[in-house]
Order: sequence, then structure tokens, then C-alpha cells
Amino acid sequence: MLEAQRQCLNVVKKLMKSKDGWLFEVPVDWKLLQIPDYPDVVTNPMDLGTAKAKLEASKYSSVADFVADIELIWQNAIDYNGEESEMGEVAL
Repeated sequence: MLEAQRQCLNVVKKLMKSKDGWLFEVPVDWKLLQIPDYPDVVTNPMDLGTAKAKLEASKYSSVADFVADIELIWQNAIDYNGEESEMGEVAL
């Protein structure tokens, strides 16, 4: 694994271990959560577990692509829940 991949993996692991990391660790199960409009609002879902798996499988072509996925996690939370929501505030 390249050094950049190792560093990115360390970042994602730290995010997962952070106080609110569990909120973003797995894909949103919109059926279980009974939020049927989720796929209409969030058309490109992403979560920390998926980003970690992509890192481990060397699926990122650049650090910028990894960063874009991490930013997408926070943006999806804000887009669906709103900046003023508890989830939105955590994502900010």
C-alpha cells in the first residue's frame, strides 16, 4: 500500500473512532429508517466504511478522489437533514 493510502486510511479510521463517527460508518439504510425520499435527495451516497473499503482495495486514483468522497459524506448529511439539524451540525 502506498504511503498516501496509508495516511488516508489512518484519517478514515480516526474519523470512524471519533465521537460521532458511528453516524457515518455504514451506508444509510433508508428502508429500515423509513425515509423513502432519501434516494431522491442523496443521489450519490457515501459513508466512511465504503471509503475505507475503497482505500483497502486501492480504488482511489488520487488523494483528491478520497477527499471528495469524505466531503460527500458530510454534504449528503447536510443536504438531507439540513444545516440546522443535529446531523447537519455534526457534519459541519
